Amino acid sequence: MEEHVKLVRKVLQKLLEAHLFAKLSKCNFHKEHIDYLGYWILHQGIEMDPAKVRDVIGWEAPKMQWQLQSFLGLANFYHQFILNFAQVALLLTDLLKTKGKDKAKASKPRAPLAWSRECQEAFEELKHLFMAERILKHPDPDKPFVIQADTSTVSVGASCCKKWNQGSYTCVPTFCGSSQRRRGTATGQDFVPIPKLPQESTQTDNYTSSE
Repeated sequence: MEEHVKLVRKVLQKLLEAHLFAKLSKCNFHKEHIDYLGYWILHQGIEMDPAKVRDVIGWEAPKMQWQLQSFLGLANFYHQFILNFAQVALLLTDLLKTKGKDKAKASKPRAPLAWSRECQEAFEELKHLFMAERILKHPDPDKPFVIQADTSTVSVGASCCKKWNQGSYTCVPTFCGSSQRRRGTATGQDFVPIPKLPQESTQTDNYTSSE
């Protein structure tokens, strides 16, 4: 707490020197966590807002396009917390894609979905992944980053990890590769996601699924 008070005073002093003012009614002091735009910011790192997580877990299977869009919009907001998010959600996102004559359906969000057993399984798996407690730990610039890349026939992804004494805390930005990126050798595909990760780290070790 003593260190926290010193840091708060330092921040307030910087604001004062810049002739900036903080409105007391909008300030929170001596809190274990701060709610900020859908996240909980803690001393250890960043967590998903538990209320939003409960919304995802309790979501009923969608029947219309707009219902699926709403679910994926909320789930995708926290994709960096979910390992292999793009791959797990692929069947669901593909339901919203329109081709040829089906483009007219894009303007009909209340159109029924072609919901299958596989879609239901992907939907349940995605919700299940939100049940695990995950935290994005604040990075330590003095320790090396480990970039792990992985690909499959449907998606490419990567994770930026740090090894701590208690284990590995992982930030997992993922994205779904285009059909063009899904082609090629396994080794070549594994290098696709690496440029997507932050380049600011001073020391990184890169690993791919082919190694």
